[in-house]
Amino acid sequence: LGADAQRHYNDYVGRLGALLTGGQHVCDVAVLYPVRTLWAHFVPPLEPIKSWVGRDTRSPWETEVPVNYGAVVKELLCNQIDVDIIDETALIQANIQHGAVQINNETYRVIVCPVMDALSLAAAQAMAKFVESGGWVISVGDLPELGESEASTPRVRVLMAALFGENGEGHRTSLEGLVETIRECLPDSVKLRTPNSNVLVTHRFLEGRHVYFLANNQSEPIVLQPDMGGSGPYTLYRPLTGDVTVLSMKVALDVVLDAFEGVFLVSKPADRTDT
Repeated sequence: LGADAQRHYNDYVGRLGALLTGGQHVCDVAVLYPVRTLWAHFVPPLEPIKSWVGRDTRSPWETEVPVNYGAVVKELLCNQIDVDIIDETALIQANIQHGAVQINNETYRVIVCPVMDALSLAAAQAMAKFVESGGWVISVGDLPELGESEASTPRVRVLMAALFGENGEGHRTSLEGLVETIRECLPDSVKLRTPNSNVLVTHRFLEGRHVYFLANNQSEPIVLQPDMGGSGPYTLYRPLTGDVTVLSMKVALDVVLDAFEGVFLVSKPADRTDT
């Protein structure tokens, strides 16, 4: 790169860093990592593994769990629903109250469970406590049948039946119905008037303002009409050029993104309770 191109690149990275670091990451959805199911059903290979990707698997769970888990995360991200991945330990140690799971500096209102067959009793109890406090637990696929031990398994099954049975407050859905179910819980979340799986969104609360980063992950320009669910009016920041444009008071906006371009939508100063 020449000096001018290097300076332009440094300016771009600096603008990104200024708005994507600091403040508070706002992410309402956590996906529970189903590693215990893989532990429970792992069968050692008969021959040395030469390639992890092309290895022979001796349990159907070794294939089903990674495929379903990856599909769940992709389905959410491709519908502009930001997610964090949490494990059982984080859930068990979390502060759970008022319909929220607080893990370090993150707060979640929804826990999504991919297909799984094993779950520790303590994690199942944490889920039940979360639902009782007003939170949402959504299961996509099979419910856990096994605990971490023979002694805990019956109690895990009882808890799952209570959560997801006829009178339970948990929610069961298909992969295709997952986004709609989450929108019921989070009606104020960002969504596009015209669906586009190549657009990714992340949200921060920085210096009293809501900061949304929208990225076009495709090689063609697009015009977006994001419904921000409130917190407007917005100012459009283009980190690639440094241009700043004050947008109209409309909640539904017209935003033009070049190929692989990312932009920021920044709200007026707001209370953290608006999230």
